[in-house]
Amino acid sequence: MDIQQSRQSFDSYMEIYTKIIEDFSARKKEVIYPTAKEVLQTYSLNLNRIFDSMLESGEKGNLYSCSILYRSVIEHFLKAFYIFERTISDKNEDVSISFQQHYLISEFLAEKAGLLDMEDLQNGNLNKTDFLEFINSRFPEFEGFGKENQQEISIATKQFGLKVIIKHFHKMMENKNYLYKNVMSQMIPEFSRFSTFTHGGMYANAIMDTHTAQNTVSEEIARIIEITIVSVTLINESVILMYKPDKEVADAFTKLKNKRAENN
Repeated sequence: MDIQQSRQSFDSYMEIYTKIIEDFSARKKEVIYPTAKEVLQTYSLNLNRIFDSMLESGEKGNLYSCSILYRSVIEHFLKAFYIFERTISDKNEDVSISFQQHYLISEFLAEKAGLLDMEDLQNGNLNKTDFLEFINSRFPEFEGFGKENQQEISIATKQFGLKVIIKHFHKMMENKNYLYKNVMSQMIPEFSRFSTFTHGGMYANAIMDTHTAQNTVSEEIARIIEITIVSVTLINESVILMYKPDKEVADAFTKLKNKRAENN
């Protein structure tokens, strides 16, 4: 399938998905996992934004940019689908709530830790500034934040590390009836392979040189775009499954699933 066909098939799928979501929202259809739905819907929106940029780069034959974006798609997808599967299997919102609360704080703190390191370097500090003192003095909302809070956040966010997430999917794939074995077996190995593009590694240049020499640039762009379509649509469908189960939800899910299969 060429890029234009991919765009058209994806747009036709998204038209159906958008109508379902708008209809459910307008009628205030009951959501059984509201926090998880919010998290997954945000991932859906962000994956769509990345995919739009992938299509633009693909239409220009820019494999390097497509590869950077594809690596981002993989990470977004793995985290989102992990949250989805944990929500369904645990039958509660603990994972999504922790993701919204603890993971947000951990990323904020990681950013500020980097800022502190940079300030110490710029100021020529021989001894590193105490991080907790820095946080408490600079950010009033963290007044009283201490080591126990740090440990709580660290423990809560370990489950969102990519090693833990990939281990989860490897375990799921041990089940021969696992529905998503094909897409996971494609994307998990490529998480590492495409990391070189996001880090500006020399291996990325070697991959590019190989595709250029073999005249497979367009073929590779088409391949990763097709995998991306599957990942984005799976997250969209996971949003549907956050609504209270009934015939209407089952019909909507089946309609989207069939449309995805038709496009493939």
